[in-house]
Amino acid sequence: MDENEKKIRIRVLLSLQRALVGSVTKNMLAVYVSWTETDVHVRFFFENAVSPFESELVSIIETEMTADIPTHKINSSMESSCNIDELPKPFANEVIVFGRAKDENFTEQ
Repeated sequence: MDENEKKIRIRVLLSLQRALVGSVTKNMLAVYVSWTETDVHVRFFFENAVSPFESELVSIIETEMTADIPTHKINSSMESSCNIDELPKPFANEVIVFGRAKDENFTEQ
């Protein structure tokens, strides 16, 4: 990995991490990210149907990343009705930036 690739990696990962603060919902299972020299793609995985509020949060995350990395086109996709035990493996060029813990003993009150 050359120096420019390292800089892009750092910018993408830090930007997404910052944008996720306060935006992770109980329904969100995982977030994967990949990038090229010109594009960033973020994949969001949700346990249930994506609510309008969650769609808006994803849009805000994209906007915040665009402000951080104006040299790249930021886009995202959302997958719903996912099972935490059957999340897809990340593509070779993807990084998992968020993954919800599986707690078999947790019950909501």
